[in-house]
Amino acid sequence: MYDNYPSFVLVGHPNKGKSSIVSTLAYDDSVEVSDIPGETKKTKYHPLKVGDKILYKIYDTPGFENAKRALSWLEKNETTSREHSKILKRFVEENKKSSEFKEEIELLNPIVDGGAIIYVVDGSTPYKEEYEAEMRILSWSGNPSMAIINKIGNKDYTNGWKNALNQHFKIVREFNPMNAKLDEKLKLLDAFSAMNQDWESSIDYAKEALIHNNDKMFYNTAKMIEENIRKSITYTVTSSLIKTDITDKDKINYEEQYKKDLIRFEKNNQKNVQTIWGHNRLDSSMEKFKFSDELFSGDFSKDGLIKKSFIIVSSVASASLAGATGFAFSAPTSFLDFGATTTLTTTLSTVGGAVVGFTTSAIGYNKFINSTTIGKIFSKKRFQVGPMKNYNFIFILSARAIQHAVAISTRSHAKRDNMNLNTNENSAENLFDDTEKKELAKISVNFRKDKNIKKSTEKYIEIIMKKIKII
Repeated sequence: MYDNYPSFVLVGHPNKGKSSIVSTLAYDDSVEVSDIPGETKKTKYHPLKVGDKILYKIYDTPGFENAKRALSWLEKNETTSREHSKILKRFVEENKKSSEFKEEIELLNPIVDGGAIIYVVDGSTPYKEEYEAEMRILSWSGNPSMAIINKIGNKDYTNGWKNALNQHFKIVREFNPMNAKLDEKLKLLDAFSAMNQDWESSIDYAKEALIHNNDKMFYNTAKMIEENIRKSITYTVTSSLIKTDITDKDKINYEEQYKKDLIRFEKNNQKNVQTIWGHNRLDSSMEKFKFSDELFSGDFSKDGLIKKSFIIVSSVASASLAGATGFAFSAPTSFLDFGATTTLTTTLSTVGGAVVGFTTSAIGYNKFINSTTIGKIFSKKRFQVGPMKNYNFIFILSARAIQHAVAISTRSHAKRDNMNLNTNENSAENLFDDTEKKELAKISVNFRKDKNIKKSTEKYIEIIMKKIKII
């Protein structure tokens, strides 16, 4: 074996899902996966690492191309079965420069060096005699081996494959890399361990590390979402211009800037979550991922709460605000002068109580934000947009972030298709129970007032963890 950790070599006929299995087990979406037969030309290895420690190494190999002729070469040089592994090594050495056995040499190299064999077949296609030569060649190595049935299409020839594979492999497992969850990967690692008793401690450590790392990724995801929520709730855009008159054009420009910044915060948070889970192809091209509705497009509030719930959480939040020191129903203090200030509210969603708050929030972006003109009467003024004071905002952002996080954490690294998420009507309403809704309303107030941040942060992360942790 190459090192003190197991090495597994995935082999088989072209286009049977070897690269998809490698990508899934290595948590690596950089592995080239293609529907075109024979796309893998060179053997490549992919280590599964937690921190700096390699847990195991997986080799992705080209498919057999001339298995029958390669088997014929071996049999012509056969002496006794005890010498099979030596003859296989000789075959590799003597045919390194042969164009006839180019693929066979590539896939056999890591095997003659001691790698365990994982033979992959497609259970949606029927067993054919041509596969017999491949399995017989692999048996000449004498290495630990098992077979994986990966059903790619809709038809099912699994039973026929099992009958054939059981003649050559002691362990035969079904595994679908496109939708395998953590528990299925752990079971497959148990099968790997069964191939060689000496690997038990290494595989057990790998399983524990994967479970621990999985928990860590969920926590880091929840923490990332919390940081974005807190930043978005408290965010403001203040004009750099100091004027005696704030025009409608000024207001529109700064409100648009506020909107663009919050959209950018959400997209950056999505990219960070995708990086946590190793989906770097999605990170490098956001064309691969998008919501059906961008934040603030169309009916901005549709991801939030229904009217009844909104009234309840507004009451809870208002009560929390009333108990806060320096509650901001009064005009904000201007940093431009020390005199009296006036607040000209253009779209304050909380004016008039919870019912008005819900009504205005349901209209869309332009009636959802808080815009004020700060400054002395008849003197120079600044224009400020934000912070968001509508209590539905935390629910809208949270529901979208949870939907994205669940999709990313459950997405196979073997998938190469675009990932589009459809925003659901009142998704937050169905996502959170009544206790969580009240907690989130209080957290929203605390974030905005910079009050009880540590406790609020911990509670928010706890709520998000419950929603995203799907194994």
